[in-house]
Amino acid sequence: MHLRILTGSGDDAQSAAGIALDNFEVIACRAEEPVRRLNLTPAHQSAVFPAGSTHSFIWQLSNTGAQSEQVELNITGDLPVGLPTQSVLLDPAETREIQVEVSLPADAAPGEEYPITLQAITSDQNLWAAAGLTVTVQQCGLLLGAPQTLPPPEAGKPYPLQVTLTNTGNAADTFTLAAFSSLNWAVELPPPAQIQPQASLLVDLIIYPPSDTLPADENRVSITARSAACPTVQSRIERLLTIAGSRLFLPLIGR
Repeated sequence: MHLRILTGSGDDAQSAAGIALDNFEVIACRAEEPVRRLNLTPAHQSAVFPAGSTHSFIWQLSNTGAQSEQVELNITGDLPVGLPTQSVLLDPAETREIQVEVSLPADAAPGEEYPITLQAITSDQNLWAAAGLTVTVQQCGLLLGAPQTLPPPEAGKPYPLQVTLTNTGNAADTFTLAAFSSLNWAVELPPPAQIQPQASLLVDLIIYPPSDTLPADENRVSITARSAACPTVQSRIERLLTIAGSRLFLPLIGR
C-alpha cells in the first residue's frame, strides 16, 4: 500500500486547512498454493469367479499434483481382502501399483454379487480418490444336445456324431466330454472346449463300428459333458445307433 498525505493552511482560498489524502495506491498479492490431485484407475473393475477362490486385482494410484502426498488406503466391503500396503508416500507425478487380494467364501451362493470400494485419502483428509470392484460368484450351467434321429452307421466306417454344447452359466467355462458305448465301439473324443457365457459350440465325436458288426446291430451311446469350473455340473444324453442294412433269415428246410 502506498499513501501520500498533504497538509494545507487554507490560505490559497482553494482548500480548507487540515490534512488531506492526495494519493492512494493498494497493491495486493497472495501466495499461490500448489495444485493437488490424486487419481485411482481403473475407476471400476468387475469379475466372475467360482466360490472358494482367491484372486488379485491391481489399481494404479497416481499423484498428478505439484506436491508430495502421504496417502492412506482402506477398503470397504463384505469379502475378506488382503491389502499389503496401508500407506504410501507419493511424490509429484509418481504412480504406484496397488494390489488387492480378494477371497470368495466357499459357501457363497452362485450369482451373488459382492461390491468393494478402495479409497485413497491424504493424511490431512483434504484430498481423496476412490475406485470400485464387483465380484460375482460363478454360476455354472451346461446343456448338451444332439439330433434325436441319426443316420445309420456302416460297419467298418468312421461315424461322425455332432453334438451341441451350450454354456448357460454367467462366466466362460471349459467343458469335457466322455462317452460310453454299449457294444464297446471305440469313440474318439474332441479336446476340452472353452465356451463363453450364453454361447454354444458344435463339436464332433467319431465313433468306429467294427468291420464285423452285423447289419441292424444296435449300439446305445451315452455322452456326458462336464464343467471344469464346477465338476458336479454335467449334462448327459443317449442315442441309439443301428447299423445300416437288415438281416435275412432263411428257413431251415430238412428232407
